[in-house]
Amino acid sequence: MALRGPELPRCHGDARYRVDGAGTRAVVLPATCRRGLHRLAVAGYRVTEGNGVLRVRCDRCATTGDVDHSWIFRSSGPLANRAELDETAYSETRR
Repeated sequence: MALRGPELPRCHGDARYRVDGAGTRAVVLPATCRRGLHRLAVAGYRVTEGNGVLRVRCDRCATTGDVDHSWIFRSSGPLANRAELDETAYSETRR
């Protein structure tokens, strides 16, 4: 069962997905860390998904002890076949 609303603390909204012309499902991820300091493609990141929750961790923030090092999104549907980083995705959820 997917977690919803107050059951999912610090949720940054719903994960975004897109399907390309070949029918491949991709999850769209933010290109920068939660704090906006690091580009994930350069700093490194880890994505985990399970039980309706998608987490995107910035490796650099996590190694410095920053407690706010992950994006947390509600996920739905089947697991995506691939991920894409997008500069503008989730820009409204930054602090």
